[in-house]
Amino acid sequence: MFKRGSEWRLWDLQVHTPYSLLNNQFGNDWDEYTKQLFKRAIENEIAVIGITDYYTIKGYETLKNILANETKLNSIFEQEIKRDKSFLDKVKNIKILPCIEFRFKDVVVNRGRDNKIETNIIFSDELSVEDIKNKFLSEIKFLNENSEKTSLNDYNIEEFGKKIKEVQPELRNKSDYVVGLEMLSIEFENITDVLKNSIFKDRYMILIPEDDITTINWSSSAHMTRKKYYKAASGLFSVNENSIKWGLKEETKTEFATYKPCFSCSDCHKFDEMFKFKSGKKCWIKADPTFDGLLQVTFQPLERIYVGEKPEKLKQVNNKKYYYMDRIYIGKNAHAKNSDTWFSSDIPLNPGLIAIIGNKGSGKSALADILGYMSDSHNMINASFLTKERFRKEDKKYADDYQSKLFWKDGRKVEKNSLDEDITNIQNAEYLPQKYIEELCNELNDKFQKEINNVIFSYIDVADKNQCATLEELITKKTTDIDYKIKKYRNDVEAINKQIIELEGKFSTSYRKEIELN
Repeated sequence: MFKRGSEWRLWDLQVHTPYSLLNNQFGNDWDEYTKQLFKRAIENEIAVIGITDYYTIKGYETLKNILANETKLNSIFEQEIKRDKSFLDKVKNIKILPCIEFRFKDVVVNRGRDNKIETNIIFSDELSVEDIKNKFLSEIKFLNENSEKTSLNDYNIEEFGKKIKEVQPELRNKSDYVVGLEMLSIEFENITDVLKNSIFKDRYMILIPEDDITTINWSSSAHMTRKKYYKAASGLFSVNENSIKWGLKEETKTEFATYKPCFSCSDCHKFDEMFKFKSGKKCWIKADPTFDGLLQVTFQPLERIYVGEKPEKLKQVNNKKYYYMDRIYIGKNAHAKNSDTWFSSDIPLNPGLIAIIGNKGSGKSALADILGYMSDSHNMINASFLTKERFRKEDKKYADDYQSKLFWKDGRKVEKNSLDEDITNIQNAEYLPQKYIEELCNELNDKFQKEINNVIFSYIDVADKNQCATLEELITKKTTDIDYKIKKYRNDVEAINKQIIELEGKFSTSYRKEIELN
């Protein structure tokens, strides 16, 4: 349960393990790998990791078993726990997702080398390891040395590698298994057909690394090969600005069935590369750190994913923390006289848009009123809950029984021991109660527009207000020069038009005759 709602977090969806035998530079010490993985993830504030291996989920399975073993974790992170007692909680709060990297029989030539087209398939962690093994991997086939379709399992891969080495002596310094992995030939259609199994519905994503596939020219004979992969893909691994823009276009969605959001990753194979994003462009996703949160990116990529140093909204919040509430506490005072319990809440607040949802009487107006009250709003006369007729009844004095604390992101704390104190401070936020909005709308005059203008004007930096007192004054000041220039240009155009008409008249027969007579 993520009480603050969707937040911008860092995700790295391609981190390899010691089981990535085609390129393992970690060694085979799983305790050390686990330690380095989570220490570095915490240091880099990574929320979600795609645990990636070639043709297998052994690495993900191994990590899952380690994370489920409390004794093992205490041993691996013994020194970290001594320094920080909450360290294990931080480890367990990092979401890991199973990711399998495939290389297919379709080959592209890149920088003089033949490379198989790659894709990464990320699965929901709600799928069990056994489901992925038995209902996905066991259904994948590859062509053996006799061009026969063979099940993708360790034994068959090793036997395949052994046969290849018999006819390719230069490969004999490698293990049978690694040679088998290198020479595997799998059809992309085999993967997409297996994923049609209902158990995988909305529980996987296909991401294509863009490096090799973009060498296929759209005007070449391989056009349909590239289109086949793009159409099946949920997105791309790319930090290319043009690709990022292309993936968000409506034309892309029309031609390829969905948007193609671009993700950045480290694609690391050694400890020093962990969480070092390509070109320094980080992968930010605004969602709960879950597979469902990741899936939401495919529907709302423009609002949900950002590849770069930091999203603009985060910069805005960090630069103006004094504008943003962080959380609010509402609870009973020690001296409360009434036995009824109305509030006992500590609510984290999202810096973005917050929708308060609930049935009638569930406390929506109460929470909004208390937020307005704790912000010292001068509009509390229009409150619907904190009124003498309701929560501030003279005979009950419920409001005196409750205290509240409002915490702002810049570290400020506003504390009130009663919800029935007079407001004498400068207001920290503009509060427009429902009753106030209804009255404005019913009056059908410009009062509502003026209120909106006041709110807009309050968010403009002082330096940009040009010493104006209202939004209307600022608009007038900003547009005066523009209006003058427009008027001048119109006069210039009118003068030029007169000259054109005069010159066109000189082409007429009557004008020529007049010249001849003179």
